[in-house]
Amino acid sequence: MQTSQTTQKELDNKNAKLPAWDNSSEYEALNSPSFNKDLAEVHALLAKIENTNSDLKLLFKKTSFETGERKILIQGLQDIAHLQEQVVILLANLSTYARCETSLDSKNEAALKFNSQAQLLWANLSSALVPYEVFLKQCDETILNDFLEAPHTQSSRFTWFYLRRLKPFLLSPEEEKTISDLHPFSHGGWGELYDQIAGSLRVKTSQGEIGVAQAAGILRGADEQARKEAWEGLQASWKTMEVPCSVLINNLVGYRLEIYKKRSHTEKMDFMVQPLNDSRIEAATLEAMMSAVEKNIEVPRRAMRAMAKALKKPKMDPWDILAPSPRASEGSSYPFAEGLAMVRDSFASIDPKMAEFVDTMSKNNWLEARILPNKGPGAHCTGFLKSKTPRVFQSYMGSLKDISTLAHEIGHAYHSWVMRDLSIFESNYPMTVAETASTFAETLLSERLVAKAQGDEKFTIAWEEASDAVSLLVNIPARFEFEKSFYEARQDGVLSAAELSALTDKAWRKWYGDELSKTEEQYWMTKMHFNFSDISFYNYPYTFGYLFSLGIYAMKEKLGDKFHQAYVDLLRDSGRMSAEDLVQKHLGADIRQTQFWQDSINIVEKKISHFESLV
Repeated sequence: MQTSQTTQKELDNKNAKLPAWDNSSEYEALNSPSFNKDLAEVHALLAKIENTNSDLKLLFKKTSFETGERKILIQGLQDIAHLQEQVVILLANLSTYARCETSLDSKNEAALKFNSQAQLLWANLSSALVPYEVFLKQCDETILNDFLEAPHTQSSRFTWFYLRRLKPFLLSPEEEKTISDLHPFSHGGWGELYDQIAGSLRVKTSQGEIGVAQAAGILRGADEQARKEAWEGLQASWKTMEVPCSVLINNLVGYRLEIYKKRSHTEKMDFMVQPLNDSRIEAATLEAMMSAVEKNIEVPRRAMRAMAKALKKPKMDPWDILAPSPRASEGSSYPFAEGLAMVRDSFASIDPKMAEFVDTMSKNNWLEARILPNKGPGAHCTGFLKSKTPRVFQSYMGSLKDISTLAHEIGHAYHSWVMRDLSIFESNYPMTVAETASTFAETLLSERLVAKAQGDEKFTIAWEEASDAVSLLVNIPARFEFEKSFYEARQDGVLSAAELSALTDKAWRKWYGDELSKTEEQYWMTKMHFNFSDISFYNYPYTFGYLFSLGIYAMKEKLGDKFHQAYVDLLRDSGRMSAEDLVQKHLGADIRQTQFWQDSINIVEKKISHFESLV
């Protein structure tokens, strides 16, 4: 008991030195006057969209128009577009604020209640936009071009033409509306349930019960016994929820598959069609990347063998995957201020503006790094659309991996920052490119640290690079392998928790090979990404971003002082073209060919060879 109290006191002292969000510039609090004012405006805007829909109802059913009708139609469509932008900004702002509150405290009842309310409002918006969106996705191209002539619609040109690629899978407006209306009560509800399960689970340790986020943080610590205890505690805790979690993920994926089946009226809608479209990449691009990674699987496996050797083990244990370097200085702890300074210095190596941005994040309290009992797991970057300001969330324990995570999330934030003057359409970039900016920031940090490192510090940095290679060239492909196998199997029926664990084990063995003492069979449950309601296959974009960022970094030496502007130009284009076109324009390469990915893996191979020499 005394130990637990001491630990809490130490935690309180540590939290006092960690940054905390201040979101009061957005709203004073949930249900404050400013919050309620925006909420009332959301309801009013939704009503206006519905009224405009009613005015255009008969025109939406036609395919040819008289001159007067066409003019009324185009004006009505443009009015809806303007209303859509207004309501998205306000509703996103409200939703972000509430989700920030539940990220800090997963038991915040007021925030949880609003999150459910927001789900319904998003569904109402989606439902209200169905007639407008279905019409624009299948109307004559001349009408679409007329619609896009207004100043406030011009920026959505790429978005609409890209969305029309899914035209063969459209259902009737009535069916599309039904799907939209059901979202909060179908996969949206299952995703929300997972968040609540993860937030409420307690993990037993010798220091007392802790939350999932705290236990996950220990996995990054230097104490192997503590890591093992935390890992085993997490497995035991999640094991108690395997039945509800298996029901959850089966229903989440089963619902999606049923929708895809209904959309296959003209041609078959494979379960990869939607995620590829969301990522704005072609199937050939994903195939080329995964083929190159699998062909070079020995590169990250060599990293694992070297890491095991450094740990003085025949093989790595699963609780070692996120472990810090065994040669790191005693305690392996860097104060947050020092870690942030490292990130700032690495950004400054590219351009002073990037360093100034880190200062802006810190000065405005846009960073959250405390260790809290009911805090949500993981790390992420979010943002407020009204003020166009980003926020970064993590639980900072002081390891180099935590500093790398900080750089990763601030990289995301910088991406959104340089696009803050663009419309919601042009600034809506896919995850593939989003992970490029974040991973590029990690690469900057790593290179900066290498330049200054001495002795064991060089080893520690090389360790982190090896760890990244294992994560992005082994763990992420294993996640993709599991999810793909699950979707294929789920088409034939529901899978039990044991069957889900068996699929996970098979995927891990394929990619990790014989380099781990055991696999994490419950990964389908412990990894929240499999349970997101709004997006599937939340995995391969990380590998895409990792390898793509290395290609971008290779540009740095060639462009010199011109690099920063070229980098910003690439980021600003990321929401208005496909990944293939983006890379072709800014790097002059074809990512549908394995050579592009091989060139980046060759850079990784050199890093692993360097690490092996240090071991």
